[in-house]
Amino acid sequence: MAGGILSMIGGVFSAGGQVIGAKAQSDILETQAALTEAKSKIESARTRRAALKLISSQQAEFAKGGVLLEGTPTEVMAETAGEAEFEARMIEKFGAMEAESRRKEAAATMTAGAIGSVGTVLGSGSQAAGSFGGR
Repeated sequence: MAGGILSMIGGVFSAGGQVIGAKAQSDILETQAALTEAKSKIESARTRRAALKLISSQQAEFAKGGVLLEGTPTEVMAETAGEAEFEARMIEKFGAMEAESRRKEAAATMTAGAIGSVGTVLGSGSQAAGSFGGR
């Protein structure tokens, strides 16, 4: 009988450990998701700043060469800006996708921890009931 009670208590502690472990892993994944989003925003901002510098450099080179900023030179700068904006948006999109993936993994980790803890409690309860039934 005492063995059954100890088995049940051990199962409850084990289940608690599973939940705590799952929560810790889930928190890590949530933090990684937030960091991924922040990193993608920083990278997209860098891409935009680099494009502005490039466009300024293009303007200076055109002016230095005596080229008016209309027609082809304007098209070149507009294309540069468009390509940079596209790249910046892709950086943000892929960052958001990766962050969402980590959040889903965090949710799945919590679910698995909860299910595992229930299984542990039920298993130890079954063992305890078996030890009581044998008497």
